[in-house]
Amino acid sequence: MRFTTLISFLLLCVISVSCTEDDYANIEAAERQYASLYLDIKYGDRPAARQHAKQFENDVQQLGLNWVSPNSVGSEDVFRFRLRRARKAWEATRFAIDEDNLPLAALQLDRATYEMSVAHPASFNRLQLGKLYPGLSSWATLQSILEDEKYCGYGWEQIGYYHDKLARNFAELNTLHPLEAFYARNAAEADEYQRKIGAINLQLESLEKSINFQDRKLILLEMDRTDQAIDELIKYFSLPEQEGQEVEL
Repeated sequence: MRFTTLISFLLLCVISVSCTEDDYANIEAAERQYASLYLDIKYGDRPAARQHAKQFENDVQQLGLNWVSPNSVGSEDVFRFRLRRARKAWEATRFAIDEDNLPLAALQLDRATYEMSVAHPASFNRLQLGKLYPGLSSWATLQSILEDEKYCGYGWEQIGYYHDKLARNFAELNTLHPLEAFYARNAAEADEYQRKIGAINLQLESLEKSINFQDRKLILLEMDRTDQAIDELIKYFSLPEQEGQEVEL
């Protein structure tokens, strides 16, 4: 099954009245594979990345045909155009993983995610992936600026703007708890989610102070701590290691 079709199932099922409990379970499973794939690529685990990429496709395929027509959610031409671009980026992601070029895989995975986000924003934003994406995108932008010794030519006021945007993105997650329809979290898991969001918000305050001090060594230290805090949130939505499944590659 083509990736374009797979993603149309994932996006459109979330707003379809015909979605079943099993469909929602498959959506959660696919999102967990996707989060795991993100971390695999970031930390250079190629075998796990190949496994989770394949299982992601398998999980989405289990959604079957319970989806609504693109005609009912906006422009069909735009929808299919964006999905074709997502498919191409996804195929490039798989190829880069197979070629052991994980930096390129990370770039292509982000492209695929972006195209999904604009294919149909209303449904994408109901996915947990959709809720996290603005923050992850803002963090990638700020990271690229702060990692450069000359800060990519940006002044401190501009850097502060990007930090504030990032802080707003993650502050919004305080009120965007995972939908119960998607994730049957118990109270302990809900508390864990809030702790991880709280840890990010506190760390962003520390990063802001280092930026205000204009202390590069301190900035790099707080950047690393911020990155770790964000990864802990992504891990919350990924597969527990012991639950990873071996699939035919």
